[in-house]
Amino acid sequence: MKPTMIQAVAIGFAILGAGLWRAETLFSVTSAAVLPNEFYIVNTWDDDFYPYLQTSITHAVQTPTGVLVRYAYIESATQPCGEPDIKATERLLPAQTVSTLTAPLNLCSLDPEKINSEAQSQSRKPQPFETLRTSVVASCGTTERVFRLPEFKMNQSTLERKAPQAIALTKLEHQVLTKAFGSENLDKLLSQSAGADAVPDFKSDKFRSGFWFCFRGVHPAIPAAVRTPVDPTFGADCDWYKFQNVLASYKHPPEDIHGRKARLADSSGYRFLKYIPADYSPIFVQSRVQGTVELELDVDQDTGYVRDVTIVTGSAYFNARAEEAAKQWQFDPRQNIRNPVRVTLNFIIKCGE
Repeated sequence: MKPTMIQAVAIGFAILGAGLWRAETLFSVTSAAVLPNEFYIVNTWDDDFYPYLQTSITHAVQTPTGVLVRYAYIESATQPCGEPDIKATERLLPAQTVSTLTAPLNLCSLDPEKINSEAQSQSRKPQPFETLRTSVVASCGTTERVFRLPEFKMNQSTLERKAPQAIALTKLEHQVLTKAFGSENLDKLLSQSAGADAVPDFKSDKFRSGFWFCFRGVHPAIPAAVRTPVDPTFGADCDWYKFQNVLASYKHPPEDIHGRKARLADSSGYRFLKYIPADYSPIFVQSRVQGTVELELDVDQDTGYVRDVTIVTGSAYFNARAEEAAKQWQFDPRQNIRNPVRVTLNFIIKCGE
């Protein structure tokens, strides 16, 4: 008889549970009922726009009232000035335990050496820009279990058969974040102030075991022709030292691509009563598109308001924004204004001001 949907799901869970149980038997270190009281997950990868380090850290710790889940996202460089950004959020899960959060995995019953060995040996050639490496670190009484998972080169299909626990570990972050935050947009929950508060912990050795991967120069999955214009991690061969370099250059908050304005370079010496700066499009700031626009203005000598605008030289990227702003200007009419009035605007990016 063909099983019903509910029966099929039940059978599926039974098969999955049996598979994980068999794997847990193969990769277990102890039969004692030791349960984790804390764990964290570190994901590290190199962005494919240009190869700079990105990291996420998910940390779950048992408290008297439940499990506190913290999530942090660290970018080693942001546009337009190449500054690091750190954002974080947290949520308390009342009446939960760490072991129920990771179920059906029991992180304390698994043998890290065996799982790490399988994850390394069952490998394949990584695809270009496939750079993700993961770690799961669990506190089990007085010992620490460290699972090192080079996801960028792991042969998923082979490991599903030989070491399904290794695959389950790679999916643990998604499982934990789903239980903690549900279907909420995690990006909207992240805050720079919470990220700044987490920096002292990140600078300590608290999460060091999770940064296990080392390579010289550019990640092996990054094409040799690709080079980054912004790389604060340069010079460090291991993820931990790269991460510390990022933290050393961090300041809160980084300069944003939004809200930037063109700079008034020249107004032919005339004073303004009303000056509206031209908007600098965030898209052009992010792409570091820069330029200069020269305008000739016909100014009403009685009121000082701009009657007409002519673009003398400029870029199609900026002309419309410059003209729109100029039409709102008012010069001081007490000056002896001679038309046309030439004005120069610079759309340039200056960092650190």
